[in-house]
Amino acid sequence: MKKLSFVMMTMIILTLFVSSTSHIVQAEDNEETEKKVVYFYSPTCSGCQTVKPYVDSLPVKGITLIKYDITDHTQNNYKLLRSYNASYYVPEDEGTVPIIFVGDTYVSGVDDIIQSIETDGEQSIYELAKEDLKDIQVIDFDIEGLGFWGFLTIVFSGLLDGFNPCAIAMLLLFISLLGFTDKRKTLIAVSVTYISALYLTYFALGTILFRFIRQYQSQIMYLSTIITWIVIILALSLFVFSLYDFIVSKNEEYAKIKLQLPKTIQKFNKKLIKYFTRVFDEQSNISLIPILLLTFLLGFIISLTEFLCTGQIYLPIIIGLVQFGESTLLATLMLVIYNLMFVLPLIVIAVVSIKSKSVLLTSNWVRENLHRIKLFNAIFFLLIAIFFIVTNFIL
Repeated sequence: MKKLSFVMMTMIILTLFVSSTSHIVQAEDNEETEKKVVYFYSPTCSGCQTVKPYVDSLPVKGITLIKYDITDHTQNNYKLLRSYNASYYVPEDEGTVPIIFVGDTYVSGVDDIIQSIETDGEQSIYELAKEDLKDIQVIDFDIEGLGFWGFLTIVFSGLLDGFNPCAIAMLLLFISLLGFTDKRKTLIAVSVTYISALYLTYFALGTILFRFIRQYQSQIMYLSTIITWIVIILALSLFVFSLYDFIVSKNEEYAKIKLQLPKTIQKFNKKLIKYFTRVFDEQSNISLIPILLLTFLLGFIISLTEFLCTGQIYLPIIIGLVQFGESTLLATLMLVIYNLMFVLPLIVIAVVSIKSKSVLLTSNWVRENLHRIKLFNAIFFLLIAIFFIVTNFIL
């Protein structure tokens, strides 16, 4: 009996020891297995603002949250996002912010992220985080951000902006400027100076806006949804007005065109052109250098007065460069290309006008094709609205 009691006591002690040991091991395993998720976002992304309270609640559930702002160029976070996308085999249309990498999978898009955080099933963030994150090797991509199609968008947008209805007035003003002299060399010099002034002014304005928006985007992150809606409403409004202008210009009812510079700015530009041409005419013996300086000043002033209208296409492009996390160097290159395409119509007009010695021919061509220009603008503004709707509220 004593032996039996001894055996039973021994078994009870061993059972308690094994049970307590297993709990210790399990506790140690839980401590060693840290649940981590990696979250990529952008301060200017409205979808990121929607999921922000849900994502910020993850640490409360015992999950270590690692956040990367893709617009932080000091850390190359956009390059890191592309490396994660490559390692997790994320399709191109899903590899945008907001996106969470957890375990051996990923969750992208506003609805899917919110559902994965709120659900308690196997597809919940908490359950998926039990798996370790994949090892990521940062890839040194040659082309970042917008990619090839983005590059084509920059090229097409710049060219389209060069034929912007408001820029048409600038083209015609430029044509009238070429009529003050018959000297071929002077015409070429004035053309190059005028176009250079336009190019440098618009490039400088684009660079300043890009740097300003990127620098203060964290401060305006809570306004991103409002800004997005403003861009969408503005683009749709411009689409409607451009479509209307297409109809009236096709019927040669040019007085009914809606999208054009305010009358006060038009009068100011006309007076400015007349003043400069009168100076050139009265000072027939004036040397070339003063003429070029005055021409450059004219181009600079015209650029500022026209920017209110030509910026309708330019500003969404600049915002896109910020949202896609472009580096300063690459964004600068994109602005160089955009503005080269923007002044291309001016270059063509200058060449045609100088060779034909007739500004009337070029002016008539612009007027005859105005309805086509209006139609292309309408299509562009519609695509801008669709792009912002899809990227901010659907994907």
